[in-house]
Amino acid sequence: MSPTSTSLPDLSFKTIDSGRYRLLTPLGAGGYGVVYRALERDPGTTHTVMRAIKVMPNAFAASTNATTQLREIALHTRVSGHPNVVHLHRALRDRAYVYLVMDYMPGGDLCRIVKKRKTFAGNDARLRSVFMKILDGVEECHSKGVFHRDLKLENIVVD
Repeated sequence: MSPTSTSLPDLSFKTIDSGRYRLLTPLGAGGYGVVYRALERDPGTTHTVMRAIKVMPNAFAASTNATTQLREIALHTRVSGHPNVVHLHRALRDRAYVYLVMDYMPGGDLCRIVKKRKTFAGNDARLRSVFMKILDGVEECHSKGVFHRDLKLENIVVD
């Protein structure tokens, strides 16, 4: 884990946005924060939806990290309408953290699937299908001026 992700305390079961979201368990960590599996409760109803919420330390307003966070939110919002890009529903902030509320992909990351499940071994049609979806998502991002710069199996999630 990176220094940023290890410096964050475990926020499992923390609620945010007046109880609308409950962080459950960490899904992964990277250089900028920790992603949690979370439960969203629709206000005024009993309806719930599983989400993924990226938690990052709230950066000081005039810092480079604050600029990086705002850029990430803006760029992710720009490409969120595509079926092969994880949708960013909203960004929240409190005194300590920034929270990015995204779709939850229960299949996990592609690295785990390739290594543990051997899903693609001998299945060229499945491999081709997934690869075309990745290319389609990347093409959409590039057409909107968004360049991922860290595209790897661990950063590709599946439903």
